[in-house]
Amino acid sequence: MNEGLKPSSKGPEFLLDLVHHSADALRGAGLPPETAKNVAIEIATRIAEQWGGQDIYCPKGTWNGRAPLCFKIEERDWKIFHEFDGTNRREICDRHDVSVPRLYQILSDCRKKITERHNLTNPPKQPTSAR
Repeated sequence: MNEGLKPSSKGPEFLLDLVHHSADALRGAGLPPETAKNVAIEIATRIAEQWGGQDIYCPKGTWNGRAPLCFKIEERDWKIFHEFDGTNRREICDRHDVSVPRLYQILSDCRKKITERHNLTNPPKQPTSAR
């Protein structure tokens, strides 16, 4: 744990955790402990200035350091969509390790994709102009 940045320190838990994990990663990359802590604090400060006051959703398991794992997630999302029956919200969330708001976002996204596919395969008929 970073000296002076214990969980009991005053401050938002997210930013303290960001400092802690950033400093650990920076030390692992070879920076001296004090430099790592100072850079980590600067990172957290910039994040707070840029994102402070906003609700932030941090998705689980969708980032591998390079690109989203979209195919794996999309497969899981369709599985969730087909398993959901309107009464098994908690069971689905527990089984797939998603929050309730994320569950409803997944359901909404799947419904939108179904509608888009339907519209692509069944385009609306063009109205004939009256002569």
